[in-house]
Amino acid sequence: MISNFSFPHSTPFNLSGSGKVIATDDPLQVTGISGTPVIWSGTSAPALIPNPPALSPDGSFFSVQTDSLAVDPPMTCDIYQNGTLVTAVPGYAAGWIDNGHIFVQNWKYTDKGAVFTGIGVYSPDGKELISYPADAIPAINNPQFLPGNLVFDLGFDQAGRYGGTGSIYSLTDGSLVWQAPSAARTSNGVAAVSGSDVVFQVGHQVLLYPY
Repeated sequence: MISNFSFPHSTPFNLSGSGKVIATDDPLQVTGISGTPVIWSGTSAPALIPNPPALSPDGSFFSVQTDSLAVDPPMTCDIYQNGTLVTAVPGYAAGWIDNGHIFVQNWKYTDKGAVFTGIGVYSPDGKELISYPADAIPAINNPQFLPGNLVFDLGFDQAGRYGGTGSIYSLTDGSLVWQAPSAARTSNGVAAVSGSDVVFQVGHQVLLYPY
């Protein structure tokens, strides 16, 4: 069955892996894919960059940022189960690894602003299960979680735009598993993992690299 769901074309959104739940930023809400039922709705924090709730693969859990790096104290995210608040954890919830693990960036504030301090993986009830220092897994804003307990990071170029190094890290020990060859680093920001290959758009070409 195909559902029609209308919202402003510029609205950021997240879709659960099940395809049954969608989260949008404007309006800030989590609903069924058809727009109903409304599972949860809220109001964006004043300083928050558009950021829809992050959904677990089956859509039963989601996280909502309560503030941003533009404000002090540091950001936190609320974790919900089926629309009911369960707990809150410090940091920026970049995505759900699976239905039982959420990938959270940790930051601290200094006189020079926000400084990335590492990654924490939390359970839905707010327990930190594992952590990685800042010199292991970097701050990945759009992680793609892969089989084998791996995560793909598209990275940034020298100008701070998506399309940098392109790396895969182990979520078991935080080690670097694979990094794109230099030819792929001219990517315009379009890349993803498909099967056992990393696919990059480089200029007018599509390049595949096994990892």
